[in-house]
Amino acid sequence: MTSQQVLLIGATGSLGRQLIRAASSSSGVTLHAFCRTPSKLSASDASSCASIVRGDARSSSDVRRALVSTKASVAIMCIGEGTSTAPTDVREATAKALMDVIEPGQDLDHVKVMVVSSTGAGGTKIDIGFGIGMVVAYVLRHVMKDHTEQERVFKQRIGDKSRMLIVRPTGLTDGKATGHTTTFEKHSKPPTVHIDREDLAKFMVGEINRGAKAYGKEISVTGVKK
Repeated sequence: MTSQQVLLIGATGSLGRQLIRAASSSSGVTLHAFCRTPSKLSASDASSCASIVRGDARSSSDVRRALVSTKASVAIMCIGEGTSTAPTDVREATAKALMDVIEPGQDLDHVKVMVVSSTGAGGTKIDIGFGIGMVVAYVLRHVMKDHTEQERVFKQRIGDKSRMLIVRPTGLTDGKATGHTTTFEKHSKPPTVHIDREDLAKFMVGEINRGAKAYGKEISVTGVKK
């Protein structure tokens, strides 16, 4: 199997680092890190990347330069601090920057996109029960609004939906990986309320390895208890 060239936008975040580690164990994925501050990557994570491209994810020219230099056929959009309670537009802004260079009619309009969104965005709800979901949704309302706007940009501008996969995880944790994940219907209650970033990263790399069959969907995913 030919290895796919993948550009990871947001490589220095918690999930980004897990994606680097998951990709390093996959012969089907050659991962290139795109980040503003490469020094934030550990020596081990940096050595696991085929290349590291410095740039600003809000800059379409920087994103274009990264896609061209890495010859990426897939871009993973993994941007933003998921627990922030402050107003933000970083996800929407970076979605626009990427679409500026890969939308239909551009010479990079063959690039596929894997978007890390969130349960609670894009018309979905955080369904935990006993009204807790409503409280969580209110606390994270700015993040969810930004994720929803991010999804809107991609859906409106990508044209061929078979070029895009939207992944909506439940609440993200660290250090609690079980090695298992499960998907659930968009409007149904998730079987669990958390997924570890390590498990999510492995799930996403697995989807990339599925090739064209992985795209054209919106997937809600959560962890499986031990």
